[in-house]
Amino acid sequence: MLVIASCALAASPPPPAAPAEPQEFQVAHSALLAIEAAPTDDSVALYIKHVADQTAVNSSDVVVTVDGKAQTISRAKDGSYLVSAAEMRDKGPHTLEITVSHDGIREILSGQLSLPSATEGSFISAHRQIGWWILNIGVVLIAAIALSRRRK
Repeated sequence: MLVIASCALAASPPPPAAPAEPQEFQVAHSALLAIEAAPTDDSVALYIKHVADQTAVNSSDVVVTVDGKAQTISRAKDGSYLVSAAEMRDKGPHTLEITVSHDGIREILSGQLSLPSATEGSFISAHRQIGWWILNIGVVLIAAIALSRRRK
């Protein structure tokens, strides 16, 4: 009697990595409110929270100015306020003033925000990648020409 037993061990794939949360940092605070910012590719998410219990402030009257210029803001699904980062991508810190109406009062908070330049990451690295592709294609073409002449 012949008994064949086989065991197949399948390694379970690792759980999918959670998407990287943007790094939040404090921009401004008062006795009642704390404002944190999280930069993304094209905008900055502002999280306005009560200091006492860290709950989000739900206000429809929020005004943001960057270096004295009023900015258009929109409300995200997570409760944050989104501000375009297009004008904040140049060098140097920018002064933000956030006016928030909450709980029957109106507060004006100000702070500094610095974002990296848009050309620091994707633009330069994309050109470096193109340079490597051109170099690799050139080496392959030279090798192909050399081999074809050698056979003749």
